[in-house]
Amino acid sequence: MTYLFASPAAPTHWRQTTAQLMRQASTTKLDNCATPVGIALHQFTELVIDRVDAELTDLHRFTTIMTKQVRQALGEVDRFSSIRSLVTDPERIATPDGRTASELCGENWAQIRSASDVRARAAIDGASQFGDETVMLLAELRSAESTRPWWGTREWDQRVDAWSGTVCFASKLKREVRHAPELLADDLLRAVIGG
Repeated sequence: MTYLFASPAAPTHWRQTTAQLMRQASTTKLDNCATPVGIALHQFTELVIDRVDAELTDLHRFTTIMTKQVRQALGEVDRFSSIRSLVTDPERIATPDGRTASELCGENWAQIRSASDVRARAAIDGASQFGDETVMLLAELRSAESTRPWWGTREWDQRVDAWSGTVCFASKLKREVRHAPELLADDLLRAVIGG
């Protein structure tokens, strides 16, 4: 039996054979944003969290921008190579104020870029061997397992709904909170995130 993403010693729910993953990928409807969120988390945010001193609101902004960029790259013909180019591009705009990925990461950029490249190459290899849908499903599952309410997830929508029920505001503000949280002031973004 071939195990794709976990060793036989891993917990039972982590051990899925290639055939099981392919079957699951072919019968699962992929969420429009959960896939790019999962890719952004795996190929950038998780690497930044441990290496860059940033506030939770800034992490949310970086991840939102990366998610939107990944979502666009998923529409490319060679989607995973496009994502690899994106996550390893030192000049990629990473913040609403125009800072690049290398500026955001500072002295840690080389290490983050290298780790991003390894993860992006693994996605390319996985897509080549098992199909794009399988890699996209795994990204969606990664998004669903996150403990933070990242933009583009169901939890983000739930947080926005909970927050909007506690304050009086214009519908335009709710649209901004729901669709462009990277542009919000820290105090407002923190209120929605709950941090």
